[in-house]
Amino acid sequence: MVKKMITLLLTAALLLTAFAGCTASEQSMAETEQTTDTEVQTEQSEPEETPQEEQADSESIFASLALKDLEGNEVDATLFEGHKLTMLNIWATFCGPCLNEMPELGELAAEYAKDSSGVQIVGLVTDVVDQDIQPVDSQIEAAKQIVEETGASYTHLVPDEEMYAFLVENVIGVPTTYFIDEQGNFVGDPIIGANDKAGWQSEIASRLEMLEN
Repeated sequence: MVKKMITLLLTAALLLTAFAGCTASEQSMAETEQTTDTEVQTEQSEPEETPQEEQADSESIFASLALKDLEGNEVDATLFEGHKLTMLNIWATFCGPCLNEMPELGELAAEYAKDSSGVQIVGLVTDVVDQDIQPVDSQIEAAKQIVEETGASYTHLVPDEEMYAFLVENVIGVPTTYFIDEQGNFVGDPIIGANDKAGWQSEIASRLEMLEN
C-alpha cells in the first residue's frame, strides 16, 4: 500500500516540474491524495482519525526520528536537542525553486551556527530512494553534488518508509518547510514554496516568538 502511495507521489512530483515553483499544481495533487486516502480507508474499513490524532501522529515521526543522512550517518531525535528551533526544508533534486533558495539557506545555516539564537537548518531530500524506499546511489550522488555546488552544507536527511508515508500524506509540493522544537513538535504551520533570505529570517523570528508565548 505504501508503495502504491509512493508511486502516486513520485508521479505527481514529476508533473510538478512543468509548473513554476514546483507547487502550482498543488490543488489537483491534493485532490488526488484525498481520493487515494478515501480509497485506502474504504478498503481497510478503518475509523477516521480526529484532527488531534492526525497532528499527534505527524509530530511523533520527528520525536522518534531515526534516519540516515546523505553520507550514510545515522541521525535520531537528538538532532533537535540544544536547538530551540529547527527549520526542516524538504526538497528534491528536480525542483528549480528548491535549488535556487539553497545558497541563501546555506548562508543562513552558517550564520545561525555562529550566534546564540539556537536555530539550525536541516534538509530532507525526497527523490533519492526508489519505490522500495531504498537509496539510489546515482540520486544520492546528485544530491551531494547539489549540496556542494549551492553551499547548503548542513545536514540533509534521506527518507525511510515511515518518513516517506508521512511525506505522501502531508506534503503537497516541494519545497515545503517545517519548523520543529527541541522535542520534535511542530512550531506553527508548514510553509509551502521557496523564499529569500530576508523572508526566511523573518519567518524564523516569528517562530521563535511562538516558542516564547
